[in-house]
Amino acid sequence: MDNTQFESLISRLEKVARDNPRRYLASVLGVAMLGFGVLALAILYALAPAALLAALAAVVVLSGGKALLILLKLGKLLLVLVIPAWLMIKSSVQMLFARFPRPDGRALLPNEAPALFARLDELRERMHGPRIHHVLLTDELNAAIVQHPRFGLFGWEENYLILGFQYLQIMSEQEALSVVAHEYGHLAGQHSRLGGFIYRFRSAWGRMQALSDQWTDWGSRAVSRLFHWYAPYFNAYTFVLARQNEYIADRTAAEVAGVDNAANALMRGAIAAQFEDEVFWPAVDRMVADHPRPIADRTALWTKTIAERLDQPARLRYLEAARDERTGYLDTHPALADRLRAIGITPVGHA
Repeated sequence: MDNTQFESLISRLEKVARDNPRRYLASVLGVAMLGFGVLALAILYALAPAALLAALAAVVVLSGGKALLILLKLGKLLLVLVIPAWLMIKSSVQMLFARFPRPDGRALLPNEAPALFARLDELRERMHGPRIHHVLLTDELNAAIVQHPRFGLFGWEENYLILGFQYLQIMSEQEALSVVAHEYGHLAGQHSRLGGFIYRFRSAWGRMQALSDQWTDWGSRAVSRLFHWYAPYFNAYTFVLARQNEYIADRTAAEVAGVDNAANALMRGAIAAQFEDEVFWPAVDRMVADHPRPIADRTALWTKTIAERLDQPARLRYLEAARDERTGYLDTHPALADRLRAIGITPVGHA
């Protein structure tokens, strides 16, 4: 499925979601259930050679060893079976039990940020959501919830809240709270149990696709092709729901931290993202060219650059540019203007 077909399908599904929400949700659930069927088929396909070898071994035992002579005479045939069987068993074990890398970041302990962890406890009680197992600080301009499966495909996820220190630096405490509430809203499934399930299932399928891309033998590539056939349809059918969930997560943030704080957090994030691309990283590139050693403290450099070069005219220019962006089909996150409009705010004034 190319981009044109993908966008056309999403456009059609958006209309279905508007005109007949129940029909759309039923189709999303159906496609998600098909995903489990695809996984079951992939697992059976991966284990088929092993089952065949087990059957041959049983024949040898039951025949009192007589069949072993026949198998030895068919040595080449046995070799043809053994090699694919081993490769498929290896791939199936990888698929079922692969250990995905844990998110990177500096672990933040409760005694280091008691106010933050108290807020997380309040959010969990208020939203009746799962526990946040780890809070990580990174030096990125971002915030996210990541579910890390302990046992590969079988899940039993650890929940990571990832907070970019640069992101926190540009916001007030209440604005940062709105960001945390938005992310936790996804995990808690504030947009419905189906929405929370789909949010986690999209993440799981992303991991499976990334894993299947690493497979190189012919049998595993067949499974990989099956995944890649299914994934565009799953992504398209769940894309509309995922985008709706972003709006609902924004409203959750507004309910927890206040509409003004949620709106300011969105605007500050949009401004900072443009500033980072246009000013900060080019400045880092110039420093790399002039200084052979890595930057000792990128966070301090970010703070200094923000203070010196992100003045009010620049903020307004970036905000105006962000307001002019239009929501596309390559990202489930809507454009700034649409997100602000959804919580009842027009992006005016300073951010």
